[in-house]
Amino acid sequence: MGKDDMLLVTGSYPHALMQHMNTLVKERGRSILWDGSFVQLFENAFPDMIDEKFILEAAYGLGIPKRFQDADKQAKWSKRVCITQSLFLLVQCMKEYEAVMFVESFMFLMDWDFEVSVERKWEVKEEDKANFHQPHEKKAMGQAELERMARKQIEKKKNETGSGRVQHRKEAKSSDISVNGDSGPAREAAETGQSSEKAAQLAKTASERRRRRRSGKNADKKEERKALTGQSEISQNAKKTAMQVDPDREVMFITQMNLGMKREVKRAKKGNAESQQRLGGFYSEEGTKHLDYKEAVYWYQLSANQGNYKAQLELGRIFDSGKVQTEGGKLMGIYWYRKLAEEGFPTAQCILGAKYLWGDGVEENKKEAVHWLKKAAAQGYEEAKGYLEGLLGS
Repeated sequence: MGKDDMLLVTGSYPHALMQHMNTLVKERGRSILWDGSFVQLFENAFPDMIDEKFILEAAYGLGIPKRFQDADKQAKWSKRVCITQSLFLLVQCMKEYEAVMFVESFMFLMDWDFEVSVERKWEVKEEDKANFHQPHEKKAMGQAELERMARKQIEKKKNETGSGRVQHRKEAKSSDISVNGDSGPAREAAETGQSSEKAAQLAKTASERRRRRRSGKNADKKEERKALTGQSEISQNAKKTAMQVDPDREVMFITQMNLGMKREVKRAKKGNAESQQRLGGFYSEEGTKHLDYKEAVYWYQLSANQGNYKAQLELGRIFDSGKVQTEGGKLMGIYWYRKLAEEGFPTAQCILGAKYLWGDGVEENKKEAVHWLKKAAAQGYEEAKGYLEGLLGS
């Protein structure tokens, strides 16, 4: 079965629909999801989100939320069945990526923290495919290919540096506020007949805002450096185990491993990045008796330091979500998202853009949000396009 025949569904990636539904759930509680008036509530709160309202109307009309409510009380395999069956129903009346947005939103809201690979048993146009998790196709890339991509990004940045600095100086000059009214708020004041004192006050206020923004960014960078230089126990352990397994480290829950996973342990101990990543997945599997996020971080870190994209993304998710309580954990998550985003992976670019949009783990910054979302959208990432439509259309 080819990769185009499989669809990856997971409730841990940001969608516009997910974010807005989550806003309502935070305000009123999860019980509103089972209320028949939820669609109207959503429309009242977000009148401009017409497409998302259509998705909700169709899903509620099909009784999909009730399926999730019933499955939430069942075993994990029942939840997987619910996800698969829901997708089969939804793609009959909407685009594939819209169906996935709805299903993943409910997975997120109900804390179903796992991935499901669903076989495509329906026809779908290329532009309608849910490509939110496109980078997973790159997980089999070798280290050489990852390094090639990284070098390409660095070279691109170098080429842009010269013109970027010139543009930055122009922007700074154009935004510079003069009491004489040549530009910015002072110009507005002059044009509307306000006094020079008022213009000066506006200039002072704008200058203070810029200063606060700069100091805020510097503080963020300082905290990020602090998180990445070993202030937390996990980052210190990561340095110690950068490229090799601790020979004295006990393999946790080995009695719960099947034969295949035990083989992965042997390969992981020998330094195989793919096996280390799979072992991290074993320890981060929700709903199992072998769930141990600290152990997952250990193996993911070994794999991530060898350039394994999947391990790097999973580290970002674990730290970002606070599943391992450690000082600077949120910033560690942002670090991994940013690293992958800078290397050109659209999923990480979209996540980082959403972080700046919502001010989650970083200072809210619309300009930075647009920057990363545009990069993801340029690679065909549909969710990033949706974010941009909302941002640039507002």
